[in-house]
Amino acid sequence: MPATAAQSSRNNSTRTRILEAALEILSRDGPAKASMAEIARRAGLSRQGLYIHFSSKDDLTYAAARHAFEVMHAKAQAMLASRRPFTERLVGALEAKHSLTRSPNVSRAARFWQGYEAPVIDRIVEMSDGFDRSFIALLTRALEADGAASLPDGPGGPSCGDLAALLDGTARGLALAAHPVARRDHAELLRIAVTRLCAPLR
Repeated sequence: MPATAAQSSRNNSTRTRILEAALEILSRDGPAKASMAEIARRAGLSRQGLYIHFSSKDDLTYAAARHAFEVMHAKAQAMLASRRPFTERLVGALEAKHSLTRSPNVSRAARFWQGYEAPVIDRIVEMSDGFDRSFIALLTRALEADGAASLPDGPGGPSCGDLAALLDGTARGLALAAHPVARRDHAELLRIAVTRLCAPLR
C-alpha cells in the first residue's frame, strides 16, 4: 500500500530530526566518540528506530553532511532570488555557503571529519565538490542576470563563471583566515570584496 501524504511528511520530519541531531553530536564529539544511541535519543527515537532509517554510522554521517550542504545551498539560492540589492544578495549567498567554515564553526566542522576512514571522507569530499560546482553555477547565473553585458569583452576579460569562482574563493579564504573575525566584520569584508570584484558589472 502506498504511503499517504501524511505518512510521507512524518517520515521526512523524522529523518530531518535525525540528521540535525547527528550533525550536532558528530560536530561536538567527532565520530569516534559519538554514539548512535545518543543520536537516537536526541532525535526522540529508540536506537532500533534510528536503524530503520540508517543502517550504519557511516551512512548517517554521509546523509547528515549532505543535509548540511543542502540547507546551505537552499539558503544561498533563496538569497540570490530575493529582492535585495545586487551586492547584498551576493554577500548573503556567500555567507550562507561558507557559514560552516567560518570561526567558530570551523572547529566543529573539523571534529565532524576526525576519525573516518578514507572511503567515507572521499565520498563526502566528492559530494562537497558537487555542491561547490552547483553553487558557482548559481552565482554565475546571478552575475549574468545582473550586468554581464558590462563585463570587458575579449579573451582577456573575465567571464561571469571566472568571477563567480573568484568570489567563492575569496569568501572561502576570508572564512578560513588565520585570525578569526566577528560575523559583522566578516560580512563587511565580503561586501568590500564583492564591490571591488564586481565593479565592471555596475
